[in-house]
Amino acid sequence: MIPKSLSTMPKQIEAHLPGSVREAPWTRTVAVGSLITGVFLLLTGNRKAGVAVAAAGTVLALAEDPESLKEWWESMPRYVKTVQQFLVRIEGFGDQLAAQGETVRRLMRR
Repeated sequence: MIPKSLSTMPKQIEAHLPGSVREAPWTRTVAVGSLITGVFLLLTGNRKAGVAVAAAGTVLALAEDPESLKEWWESMPRYVKTVQQFLVRIEGFGDQLAAQGETVRRLMRR
């Protein structure tokens, strides 16, 4: 569970911002920016940094609504299982692609 002081932090910061800035949901903006940056880092091969930045963005997004964090945490095993199944499928596709590539290479050598 998120400590009460942490969950009220966004509201306290927002209270000190000028009116025009208050309209922009800064926590969501930072969270989305972190998730996009995390995906970019993952795609460029920086796995550790990508996962860390994406996780930080996710935590920031979920810290805004503690009830959502609880629901997310309880459904985490299902998400992990889905991702594992997806990765197994991708690995199988890669194996099939490699096997077909080898078949094509053998045919081209003849």
